[in-house]
Amino acid sequence: MKLENGIQEGVPNAAYHADRKCVSSTWLKKIQKTPFHLRLHLDTPPPDVTPPALLMGSAVDTLVFEPELFKKEFIIMPELNLRTKDGRSERDRLIAKCVKTNQMLIKNSDHFIALQTAKAIRMNPVMARILQRGKTQQTFIWDDPVTELKCKCRTDWYDEESATIYDLKTAQDASPEGFAKAIANFGYHIQAAFYSDGVRACNKPVERFVFCVQEKAAAGEIPNSELMAFYELSADDMQAGIDSYTSGLAAINFCMMTGEWTGYTDQILPISRPAWARKSDVEMVTSL
Repeated sequence: MKLENGIQEGVPNAAYHADRKCVSSTWLKKIQKTPFHLRLHLDTPPPDVTPPALLMGSAVDTLVFEPELFKKEFIIMPELNLRTKDGRSERDRLIAKCVKTNQMLIKNSDHFIALQTAKAIRMNPVMARILQRGKTQQTFIWDDPVTELKCKCRTDWYDEESATIYDLKTAQDASPEGFAKAIANFGYHIQAAFYSDGVRACNKPVERFVFCVQEKAAAGEIPNSELMAFYELSADDMQAGIDSYTSGLAAINFCMMTGEWTGYTDQILPISRPAWARKSDVEMVTSL
């Protein structure tokens, strides 16, 4: 992937994620834990086989936004008996082919789920209106004005006319309470702030960042377009995302300049159970 500042279109998904030279939202989430977690990520080559969670997300994204590219980017693995030598041999052959062609290998059963999920998303009337205008899978590259680190982001859908970034997520629970937990657990507020400022850095307007959340179906059920929700972060949480990503950039810059990538402290620290656990103690006692 060329590291020229600005907007790039047509960057393959595998090439984007294989890049280890530009700061991404993944870097910023990793360093929130410790610098050493980020160092491990940077030193670990991309796996030959995409992890299942990332694979399903990539498959759904492609089927929703660029269905015409699915056969180019994915190879569907037929049902194989991996207890047999022939089954394992065919699996290994397909993996080797994917490595050579920069494609992703998806099981037939997972392909079916991805198809049904994408169908539900595209049938949602709000999502259908969103997809009528805008561009998908654009790569934005810019230099952070403070640290001068080169940064990148890749938008699911960007509508310049309404100055809105739309980000597609699938979630076990798409309710306001459920997805609020996902935002906290997965650092989606950091992504929202980083992407918004990155697109602006490439001289494009951003007034809104909207999460488009499709709830995953329970086992044996089919995803339903009625179980899709749309959310926009509060101003306070967007500011928290800005604070987190800017402090993350400063930490990354320090690590790169000093070569120090520290992990957990070697000091013995006091620790307490989380507040919800202590609250349950009080509730249990008062109920006696």
